[in-house]
Amino acid sequence: MFWNSLISFISGRSTINELNLRTGNYFYVKNQSILLDKTGIFDFGKKKIAVNLIDEKESDINARDEINNINNINTKLESVKTNVDYNLDFYLILIVILLIAFEFYYIKRRGEL
Repeated sequence: MFWNSLISFISGRSTINELNLRTGNYFYVKNQSILLDKTGIFDFGKKKIAVNLIDEKESDINARDEINNINNINTKLESVKTNVDYNLDFYLILIVILLIAFEFYYIKRRGEL
């Protein structure tokens, strides 16, 4: 992490937070402020920035939220019975055919057929 930050600093590379801005912010270029009211990618000389509507908190998949906390659920889980149609005909027929084929092979191998 240290080396990555050092190389980025020496090369003058901007961080991701400097390149991705939200709509409604102001961007300052040469004593001039520009309102970023539309989404998209904008060119300011040698610098390109992206303006979007995303929120970092919404995109954080590791965020701990009170809604996701299992201890806050006060309801009891109920079991539900459902009838499920397990159609095993194909698999049973396939097993029987394989057993018959193996039996024919075994009988042929012994020399009885």
